[in-house]
Amino acid sequence: MKTPLFAVIWLVPSLELFAHGRSEEMAQMLNAPVPEWMSLAEPINVLPVNNASIEDSFSFRPRSGGATNTRNRIQIPARGIEFEVGSVDYTGNKAAGYGVSLNPDGTKLLVNNGMTVRLYEITASGEHKEQPIQLPNVTYDEGEKGFILGWSWAGDDVLVGRTSITDYGGHETIERRLYVFHLEERALARLDLRALKLTDSDFIEIAGIGTDLKHLKLLVNEREFSVKADLEAPPVIIGQPTSRKETGSDSMNVPNVPPESGAPRGQDTTAQDSSPTSSIPWVLIIALSMVMVALLLIFQKRKRRKE
Repeated sequence: MKTPLFAVIWLVPSLELFAHGRSEEMAQMLNAPVPEWMSLAEPINVLPVNNASIEDSFSFRPRSGGATNTRNRIQIPARGIEFEVGSVDYTGNKAAGYGVSLNPDGTKLLVNNGMTVRLYEITASGEHKEQPIQLPNVTYDEGEKGFILGWSWAGDDVLVGRTSITDYGGHETIERRLYVFHLEERALARLDLRALKLTDSDFIEIAGIGTDLKHLKLLVNEREFSVKADLEAPPVIIGQPTSRKETGSDSMNVPNVPPESGAPRGQDTTAQDSSPTSSIPWVLIIALSMVMVALLLIFQKRKRRKE
């Protein structure tokens, strides 16, 4: 029996996707909703710095925070600290701090191993102890989704990460993005790079963090330059009028109101019809109609008698 042409046209690309596409587990991870323990924040604008003299006045610290690593050992040379851990992710430029990252006050060390991130508390005496930490693995924001890797400290409670958005088969990079995560608010924000007028093919990384948390040094196609990006300001949580830091604890009692509706989230607006007829019971309407019909019949009967 001959196979219909339309079946062949459908079958070939389907087999291609099955062979080279994302696994079902990966697709579920990428398309999962935002977890309850975290929030999404408004994007952070990134603006170019055009004045070279101003750029020279900035002070930057490396993403690594001065920590280094080999395949299974961590070093903090300035303090003479070295200890052994499991494998450390070498993805990206090790010098930029993708393997390990020490926070500014030198008390917290991140170790990246793929999508697994471990946190070590470093004491004043140089001892280390692993502590729990929860970071987002997925971008979650609008558009194509990707996995966030290479978390590094920007401030003592602010981290930066990166992602490469690929096609369905994972063979071609569509877009590169940078993200900021505020630990206290548990809020993830994307860095809005549109003002830099980069192309999708541009290779972009964070090479340094401004000590004022208001500037970044970016590496774009092997060229470094400074930009303005306020990582210090409290995140503006999407769906809330202001950030949690600005509004205080009282803001937690304010219901989230979707912009397209004046009703609180989850409330059925169909039950709040403000038209006059919606407040009149149907039984009363039927009764009034019957009375009107009866009066009309009586009026017509009396009219016939007179004639």
